[in-house]
Amino acid sequence: MLSLLALPLFACGTTTPPLPETKLDITIVEDFDRVRPVSVVVAPVEAPASLGAPLGAVRESFYHMLIDRNYASYRLDIDEADIPEDTTRGRLEVKLTAWDRSRLKDRGRILVSGQASLIRGGRVLWRATFGSLAFRATDPDKVLTAEQRDLMAARALGARVLRELPAKSAR
Repeated sequence: MLSLLALPLFACGTTTPPLPETKLDITIVEDFDRVRPVSVVVAPVEAPASLGAPLGAVRESFYHMLIDRNYASYRLDIDEADIPEDTTRGRLEVKLTAWDRSRLKDRGRILVSGQASLIRGGRVLWRATFGSLAFRATDPDKVLTAEQRDLMAARALGARVLRELPAKSAR
């Protein structure tokens, strides 16, 4: 009889906790369509070294998504200091505050928090503040390395966040 009572207690203790609530807040200036940049530089991603986040992959993801949204973007191998000052140029800044791999084992997810801002002439035109965005980092057909899991999450991050940036009209 005692063992039958212990079974429900044990089962309750092994339930997988839910993922934290996702947050994605967008701020955009009223005159965005009029002041949106002609071209955009994607700045190196900022994050505490302790996160161990794949900063280069995150930057590359945002770069490719800008192009998908019809923004002209400078190649990532060009030093921003070598680009002539131009009042029509914007700068996309991405800052990560969390790159949480603790939910890989139970949920197959990496949770990411941070902020992305599109700036032109010192003015923030668009900003996405995100918290606990969960990205699938598993593949049912193969075993992935930690690096491959990080790359999956990095690619998904750029796509998810920049989906909120108004696309430019294709010309």
